[in-house]
Amino acid sequence: LCLGIGSPEASASSACQLALAWMLAEALGISDRAWADPQMRRSDAAAGLDLGFKAVDAEDPAAPGGSGFCRSDGRPLLLFMPHCDRALYEMVLAANLGSSAGDEARGGCALADVILLGNSFEVYAERDSLRLVPEGTPGAPSAGSILRRLCGLVKEQKLPTFQPCPEAFNDLSVISFPEDALKQWKP
Repeated sequence: LCLGIGSPEASASSACQLALAWMLAEALGISDRAWADPQMRRSDAAAGLDLGFKAVDAEDPAAPGGSGFCRSDGRPLLLFMPHCDRALYEMVLAANLGSSAGDEARGGCALADVILLGNSFEVYAERDSLRLVPEGTPGAPSAGSILRRLCGLVKEQKLPTFQPCPEAFNDLSVISFPEDALKQWKP
């Protein structure tokens, strides 16, 4: 499930991000492909469809990927979220904490089954410690921030800068949620 790519028609960064999403899906043999972004235009949806990505409303429980932002059928979920805002990360993490936190009421989604290609949690933590985003403004951490509390429990591998279009992939990491580490999660 790709979130936050934007409009490839309107942005070279978005076009590069969609291209990487397609290359990853092809290389990994992922046929169940979906993407969502409020900036997506009709032409973007058509281009995505040509690459095998169905445009969906990510918050629709019937959307591919399961209940909103998670999959409850036990299969792994690759989330591609380059440069999404913090609020979307918080929603995605909350949706996928279900069975990881022992809360079956959330639909049984398991964060341990998620691989996230997105903004570096370490960079968020660094920015939080420097208080770069004023408290109470969009993007600022909340007291109950799931992202902030998970930061020390994730396995993160930063990706190198893509020189032809650095703004498309800066601060990008591959993030996984090891099951052993998630046992330490305190909701």
